[in-house]
Amino acid sequence: QHSGIPQTGRRVGPVSRSGHMLVFGRAGPCHILLTAALQNPTVRRRSLETRTLLDGYGHLDLYEGLLKSQGSAGMGKLRVEYPLDAFTEIFDFVKEIITPSHRFASDISEVGRPISIGGSREFLHRVWDVVEAIMDANAEIEE
Repeated sequence: QHSGIPQTGRRVGPVSRSGHMLVFGRAGPCHILLTAALQNPTVRRRSLETRTLLDGYGHLDLYEGLLKSQGSAGMGKLRVEYPLDAFTEIFDFVKEIITPSHRFASDISEVGRPISIGGSREFLHRVWDVVEAIMDANAEIEE
């Protein structure tokens, strides 16, 4: 029994909608930009593809503001990993109660876990490696 989460496995109206908005809503600006450019706004690559898109149009300076609007600018590694760990716990709980008719049932499943959780974790570690390399390079330039 998990407090606050119904045991029926059914969608619960506003709670379900707010959960989708939490997960997908922040990506709206990326989605809009990529769709306008006739590019596929995939979940796993939309932030980096948006950066590439803005850079290609000479507007890379807008990317930091986009990250700020999504609440992800200046995030440290622990600040990223902690929510992912919490999300993993929630994912593992939900995959046991989700009904097959739910539109994201295949994503929120044992089969989808390596992509949803493993892929996210791998992506974050790769991005963080790049961020650390850039920070090190900037520190060397300043010295």
